Amino acid sequence: FHRAFDMTRDPFEALDTLLELGVDRLLTSGQELTAWQGLPLISELQKRAGEAMIIMPAVQVTAANAREIVQTAGLHEIHIGSNVERQIPSGMVYQNPRVAMGDDTELPEYAMPYTAADLVNEIVQAVAGL
Repeated sequence: FHRAFDMTRDPFEALDTLLELGVDRLLTSGQELTAWQGLPLISELQKRAGEAMIIMPAVQVTAANAREIVQTAGLHEIHIGSNVERQIPSGMVYQNPRVAMGDDTELPEYAMPYTAADLVNEIVQAVAGL
């Protein structure tokens, strides 16, 4: 189940509902901006869900915090997203700086994101052996 969970009023009621529906995986930041900030709730969700559901922390899980997040909450999986991306400049010849094709001003209009293998590897190494 996607991070819509993070917008729920009562996370434990929502967890129970998801379990009743047979959902077996929950992507969450622990109802905070980052998984690190939401670690107390993520840990509690894991305790309550037990083996019935995989609790998967998301949002800014990095090489610097992945190991502690996994160990503290007793997790088996993590989600890594845009924090392992880099961007390469677009090859577009003409670029109109007055127009954006979307409303996301944080992403450069003329760049292409890609997953950086070295950043993924750093996270893999951080949690290796757990």
